[in-house]
Amino acid sequence: MTLFTAEEVLNKLQEGESFVGAELSRINLEDCILDDGNFTQAYLRGANLSRAFCQGTNFFQANLMLANLTETNLVCANLSHAELNRACLQRANCRSLQASYTKLYGASLDLLNGIDANFSKSDMREIKAQKANFSRANLNQVNLTSAQLIKCDFTETSLRSAILEQADLSSSILIKTDLEKSNLHRYICLNSHWKNCNLVSANLSESDIRSSQIQDTEILGANCINASFTDSVLEHCSFLSADLNFALFDRVKLVEISFQDANLEQTIWKNVEFINCEVMGAMFTDAQGLTDAQKNWLKNNGALNVPR
Repeated sequence: MTLFTAEEVLNKLQEGESFVGAELSRINLEDCILDDGNFTQAYLRGANLSRAFCQGTNFFQANLMLANLTETNLVCANLSHAELNRACLQRANCRSLQASYTKLYGASLDLLNGIDANFSKSDMREIKAQKANFSRANLNQVNLTSAQLIKCDFTETSLRSAILEQADLSSSILIKTDLEKSNLHRYICLNSHWKNCNLVSANLSESDIRSSQIQDTEILGANCINASFTDSVLEHCSFLSADLNFALFDRVKLVEISFQDANLEQTIWKNVEFINCEVMGAMFTDAQGLTDAQKNWLKNNGALNVPR
């Protein structure tokens, strides 16, 4: 591989040359115009690309580990199969970015614009992406284990079969978000707004969903064992055939919720309001905290094994 200076890089780009497999580690390309350049398989470890213009630039299979891409323009760029472990992409414009199968372990994505970006099947474990915008992004099968996704926008985002185990989505917006078959085991989601989301067959076991508002969301067949819905409001949601064994409903308002055929064994209920809910076939074996009036109402509406 050949080692280039920043000046040589810019001159060669103007001449239409590519940098396929080039050795560019720790190069300083801050504020440089690299639009539509070809850096396929280039070695850019620790490079400074902050505020650079990389619109449409090809970084396929490039090594950008520890690189600085702060405020970099990556609109329509290609980072697929690239390595960006521990890289900094704070405030980067990644709109319509192609970044499937990309390694972003421990990267910083705070305030990133990821609208319409494709991060499918990427390794995004332990990323920090506070106040990032992932609206309409493709995050299918992404690994977001232990990611910090606080105050993020996931409007119309697809997270099918994604791994969000122990991730923190507190104060985030989830509107028309698709999380079907996603793994949300032990994830945290405080003070969040959910609306028209798809959580069919998702794993929400041991999750902490406190002080949130969940509306018009499908949670059919989901695993919600030992999940906590403390201080939340749920409206027009369906837990049809969901497993809610040991779940905690503390100071929860339930408006037109379907628990039909759900497993609610050993659940805990404290200061809960049932308003026009469906409980036909729901199993309440060893449930705790229900008032006598609630027990009678549950029995009269088809719930099973309601405690005496």
